[in-house]
Amino acid sequence: MLNAARSGESLYQPRFPWWEPFETRLYPVIHKDRHESLSLLLRVAIQGDRKPGLQAVEFRIDGTSTTLEFKKTTVGRSGCRVEEFLDLDGQEALIRSLAVASDARIIFTTKDHRQDHILSPAQREGFAAVLALYDSGVPPAPPESPGNDKDITLPKNLHRVTPEFPVDMRARHKRGRVVVHAKVLKDGETEILDVFDSDAPYCGFEEAAFQAIRQWRYAPAMKGTEPVDVHFTIVIDFTFR
Repeated sequence: MLNAARSGESLYQPRFPWWEPFETRLYPVIHKDRHESLSLLLRVAIQGDRKPGLQAVEFRIDGTSTTLEFKKTTVGRSGCRVEEFLDLDGQEALIRSLAVASDARIIFTTKDHRQDHILSPAQREGFAAVLALYDSGVPPAPPESPGNDKDITLPKNLHRVTPEFPVDMRARHKRGRVVVHAKVLKDGETEILDVFDSDAPYCGFEEAAFQAIRQWRYAPAMKGTEPVDVHFTIVIDFTFR
C-alpha cells in the first residue's frame, strides 16, 4: 500500500510501478480526512499516446450492468503518454461487489474507441485487501525511509555499465533523469527497489536505467570487518553528448 498525503488528508492505495505504461487501471482508495474519518473512493484511470477523452465507464458484474456518471476527469501530461483519471466516491457497494465477483468486466468508452478490462483474480484479491484495511478502521502508517548506520562505510563502484539511450527518445531529442532507490547487497550486486523520481515517465528511461544498474558491481559497504547491505540512491541522466 502507498500512502499519499494531501493538505492534512491521506490516501491509501495499491502500489504500482507508476513509470510503466498501462492501458486501463481500476482500484479502490482509502481516504482519511483531517478528522481521521475514513471513506472509500474508486479510482478509474486510462492512458494512451494521446488524450484518451474518457466519456463513460460501464461495469458488468456477474450479469448485472452499471454505468457510472461523471462530469470531469483529471488529465496528466507528464512524460510520453497522457493519463486521465477520476476518483468516484459513494461507490462502496460497487467496490465490495468487485471484490467478490466471479466475472467482472469494465468497459471504458473514449472519443475514439472502447477498451475492455477484465478484472483478474489477483486484482479482485487487491480489492479485498483494501477492504480489509478499511473495515479494520486502522490504515497502515506510511513507511519510514530506510537509513544507513553512520558507522558503515559506503560501497564503491567497481564495474559500471552505461545505460542505453532509448532509441525512440534519441530520435525525438528527448532527455530524461531517473532517480532510482536501490540496495547494494553484501555480495556487491544491486537490487532495484523503486523509482524515487523520473522527469519523463513512460518513455523507457526507467527500464534502460534498470538494465544497466543490474549489471553494476560494488565493493560492498562494510561495518567493521563485515560486509552489509545498504540502501543507495542512484541518479542517472540521459543527455546528448
